[in-house]
Amino acid sequence: MTLAALVAIGAGLALLQLPEWPPWLLALPPLLPGPLLLAAALGGPRAAVVVFVLCRVVAAAGEGLAAGLPEDLVRADLLITGTVDDFPRALPGRLQFPLTVESGDSRAPRLRRVLVSWYDPPPRVPAPGERWQLLLRVKPPRGLANPGGFDYERWLFAQRFDATAYVRPDGRNAPAPVAGGGPGWLLRARMAIAAGITAAVPDDPALPYLVGLSVGVYQALPEVEWERLRLTGTIHLVSISGFHLTLVAAPLALLGGAIGSGLAARGVAIAPRIAGAAAAVAGAVVYGGLAGYPVPTLRSLLMIVAVAVLLVARRTRPAGDALALAALGAVAVEPLGLLTPGFWLSFGGVAALVGAFQGIVREPPTGTAGQRPMTHGAPRPPPTERLVLAARALGLAQLATAVALLPLSLAWFGQVSVVGALVNLVAIPAFSFVILPPVLAGALLVVLVPAAGAPVLELAAGAVALFSAVNAWFAALPFAAVELPPVGPVALAAGVAGAVLALWPRPWAGRWLAPACLLPLLAGGVARPGPGAFDVTVIDVGQGLAVLVRTASHSLLFDAGPAWRGADAGERAVLPVLAALRVRHLDRLLVSHGDNDHRGGVPAVLARHPEVLPLAGDWAAESIPGRRPCVAGEAWSWDGIRFRVVHPDAGVAWRRGNDASCVLVIDGPGGSVLLTGDIEAHGEAALLASGRLQPADVVVAPHHGSRTSSSPPFVAALRPPFVVFATGYANRWGFPKADVVERWRAVGSCPLDTALTGAIRFRIAPGDGASLERAERRDARRLWNRPAVLPGCAATPPSRATASPVYSGAGFPGP
Repeated sequence: MTLAALVAIGAGLALLQLPEWPPWLLALPPLLPGPLLLAAALGGPRAAVVVFVLCRVVAAAGEGLAAGLPEDLVRADLLITGTVDDFPRALPGRLQFPLTVESGDSRAPRLRRVLVSWYDPPPRVPAPGERWQLLLRVKPPRGLANPGGFDYERWLFAQRFDATAYVRPDGRNAPAPVAGGGPGWLLRARMAIAAGITAAVPDDPALPYLVGLSVGVYQALPEVEWERLRLTGTIHLVSISGFHLTLVAAPLALLGGAIGSGLAARGVAIAPRIAGAAAAVAGAVVYGGLAGYPVPTLRSLLMIVAVAVLLVARRTRPAGDALALAALGAVAVEPLGLLTPGFWLSFGGVAALVGAFQGIVREPPTGTAGQRPMTHGAPRPPPTERLVLAARALGLAQLATAVALLPLSLAWFGQVSVVGALVNLVAIPAFSFVILPPVLAGALLVVLVPAAGAPVLELAAGAVALFSAVNAWFAALPFAAVELPPVGPVALAAGVAGAVLALWPRPWAGRWLAPACLLPLLAGGVARPGPGAFDVTVIDVGQGLAVLVRTASHSLLFDAGPAWRGADAGERAVLPVLAALRVRHLDRLLVSHGDNDHRGGVPAVLARHPEVLPLAGDWAAESIPGRRPCVAGEAWSWDGIRFRVVHPDAGVAWRRGNDASCVLVIDGPGGSVLLTGDIEAHGEAALLASGRLQPADVVVAPHHGSRTSSSPPFVAALRPPFVVFATGYANRWGFPKADVVERWRAVGSCPLDTALTGAIRFRIAPGDGASLERAERRDARRLWNRPAVLPGCAATPPSRATASPVYSGAGFPGP
């Protein structure tokens, strides 16, 4: 069964990684009985299981691909009635909640589930289980597309969201009548427990932890806490999973067995093992239900059920088979869980513990003074030796988990916690015996006897506060975690193989190969250009600008994207790209001007790279410590590449505004790049009059393709093979303007829009000119990414023959 599970899950994951599916594959699930019977006849039950799981994966993904929002409804206003199917999340300045669509606009008949944001919400906000009528401005699922960045579109697809939206001001926004008596009993129970805990400790900083550990609702946990948990590798302790369910199921199994023994002694026909198994399963089902049955919880519940069934049936099966059955069950229930880190980290961690436990069982340590291992009937070792054995087992389990999750952590988060093993060595027992028991006891009491529950929850809150303080201290260490660039599927597969080799129980002669298999995990990233060459990456920051320039040994960042409510592009886009491209040291930060969409991410960049030398134009300089003014005449050379600031002149009339933007020219033996900020027609005219401009190979269009910029003389003077518009998808200004795009196209430029291509990386090298090396939405496209369709490009102008031919590829401009 283990092999069948590996084949089914591996094949399902491979299918989900394809950029698109052939039509015949989508037609397979409705014909499920046929393939199942054929597989059973040819390969037996295990083959039938593989086919069934694959059909479930195809059916779930096919529903997501068929649903969604027509392109002509992007940014349209739809009046929709639906049910809030989970707890809302309070974010800075807005409320976010999932809405299951029940009725709405006939123009969007396939809209099933929408992630809704309500900015500056009214006092009466939606609650879980309520039906609401809302006027929503909708957009297809869309996120930033950058190397190393969080794949928001994958997350939306896995959560079955067909669109995102925000609430428009309208008098029709109001609760709707609830059919069927309101929320189900399980949701009502979760709401009652969450409300009781909130009333018992309303202002305690530990409140989000208490509610989360009780009912799996972490919407109120601050982002800074999540980041600390990630840095210390303790995020599994707060996500209700096997660890938590086992702590509930194990005592209940003992209690149920004791009650069963008592009843059997009184003549009741019941086996203690059946009573214990039933109590354990019942407790796990209830706790899992209160958590909302996320994938890690579902996996653990299925494991507990499988073990209980085996105990009742007096059957002994390898632990790997039970884990395989649980994995197959989890995929069958929620196939898109394969796209979530929780699935892989949960099963990977348990598999590591199973392997470590088998190693301990097969190789029991010798007793004191070289005595032979304990055998059945031998006296128990002294307490000191038992403590040593327990510490050894716990340490081995932590080491095994760290090794097993190394490739998975890199694949999902791009970082590995250095202090994780040490923190978990203390945190796991603390959660097991000090934190979780009073949390669950207090959660039960606040519903039954509120006066008795409050003191218990206060005790739990104190323990959580202590954990949070210690965790914050470890997370603040400069070496708490190591960021590594993403690796390809081959290196990831080698890393997984290395983890398996390292953890395989002895005897195993191939264990020495493990380090060699793990080494490719350190080889990710993009090689730096050689001397005389340079890279230019226009980062996808939405509506804004951030450009990374790399030479053979130096790096420059031009602008850092916008800041939003509670977040910024520096943290969400720029820093992940720097990590993905192995930029450990940032030499210079040039902020073109003071508009938010160019400088909003600067604080995050400066916090991570305090060594950088900042240059800032106009009033952006006022908020940047240690900056130097950015004025024409500033110049320097790195690795044979010349950098020149060509605008604005010192003492010019415009000291603020778009025309005061810093403009940078980058020249190398292979070509040149022009970064223009937001200069408008007046600034362009001044540049032309200065004589500092020359034809360029790559131009980042001024002001995102606005009609106030890209004047005809400016475009004609530059005539680049490539022009890039840094815009946000379906932005409210309509950038880039169609006539501006055509103006550039008329001089032979190939227009590229980051809203449609994602991050774009060019390499400018001697002899090769400027070549488009990577466009994220093409080269990293997956099933859940909507394809980008752009019009064709004119041929490269003969005068710019040093540049490579205009890029031609599926979904992108061609000649």
